Amino acid sequence: MSLNSSAISLEEIIFGFTSNLFVLAWLGLLISVWLSRTSRWRPRLLWFGGRLIPVFLLALFLAGALFTHGMKPEGSIFTYGGMLLIFERPERALNVWIEILALALFVSRWIVEQAQSRSLTRVGTTAILLVAFLSGGLGLLVYFCIEAIARLTQRTENPAP
Repeated sequence: MSLNSSAISLEEIIFGFTSNLFVLAWLGLLISVWLSRTSRWRPRLLWFGGRLIPVFLLALFLAGALFTHGMKPEGSIFTYGGMLLIFERPERALNVWIEILALALFVSRWIVEQAQSRSLTRVGTTAILLVAFLSGGLGLLVYFCIEAIARLTQRTENPAP
């Protein structure tokens, strides 16, 4: 943005704030992977990145949903054309972005907890978290695929009697 341009909109401020908050929370989850399970910082980072910040983001999402309720065009989630109408309003697109960030953090925390309970390596968990950073859903899919491969490998190594 140049010095001569107009002021930054509230939506741009909220977008920047929530996106940076997401990165900070996600980094906390990533750091927790590399900490010892007995570290006093690990549960704090998991709580911060995987509970506090996502709940805060969902509270913002709720406030945004209440704020944008009834805005024209109204749109609908039941048709493609109706969904496109929803996103004609920048406020609604921002609101969906905030929801995506919150869900990606919940998914990332779940991945950390599941991967460590299943003794996945820290490098493997980090790789999955990098994918989840780009897309929470894709990170979840990668985790499920790795877990399925690990289970199949265990079955072939230790067949049932």
